[in-house]
Amino acid sequence: MWAPRSQGGGTSPAPWAALPKVYASNLDAQGVGGDIASTAKASLSSWTFIGCRRSFDLANATTTTLTPLLCVLYCEARGNTTAAVKGTDCFCFAKGHQTVGESADEIRCDIQCDAKYFNGTRRLCGGNGPYFSAYQQYDFVHQTAQGCYDPLRSLWYQSVAIETVTLDSNLLPSGTTYRWYIHAASVNNGDPMFPFQRALGNPGDPLLGLQYDLDSSRIVGSHRGIPSQRPTIS
Repeated sequence: MWAPRSQGGGTSPAPWAALPKVYASNLDAQGVGGDIASTAKASLSSWTFIGCRRSFDLANATTTTLTPLLCVLYCEARGNTTAAVKGTDCFCFAKGHQTVGESADEIRCDIQCDAKYFNGTRRLCGGNGPYFSAYQQYDFVHQTAQGCYDPLRSLWYQSVAIETVTLDSNLLPSGTTYRWYIHAASVNNGDPMFPFQRALGNPGDPLLGLQYDLDSSRIVGSHRGIPSQRPTIS
């Protein structure tokens, strides 16, 4: 049975996939910008940092002087599901990894972000030459990957998947590939917390049974391999 998908950009839900609507708690939302009524039911953002990318084909920036968070919010407001950042330049795209080039080593994205964004962290704001930091709304969360809460930073972590359609020689859909990530979002306001997000090493292995280890300030879980590809069902 296909589980319904309520947000994100995917079109073909998987039988193990579900996307429950998660809201910031009433208690945590109090006093965090705006009135309680407007923040207590803020859904957790599905924007995910998908890594450093290499592309020579990006056109001029959609807009400038934005942090990664402001960039994805800007793109989302215009109906886009994929974004890229280079310095303070922001690029908006419709959908898919291919629009932001091929994967590149993380060390290539070493431009410092604006000082207001996590003290000018690197890795999230692209690099010199053809290198950009890329962001996309996730498609699914595994229905048994219930997530875990970090009380020290007020973050909610979960295993999420981004779907990419594969094409045959006739450029017709032949299947899909899933790439898994650890997603983090603030329970106070629902914003994505990109510095705490990571791609999982094996694309076909989500991290299940997440627990937050208070003593070591780390996430623990169990890798369970599932097929990273499936055929198209007509």
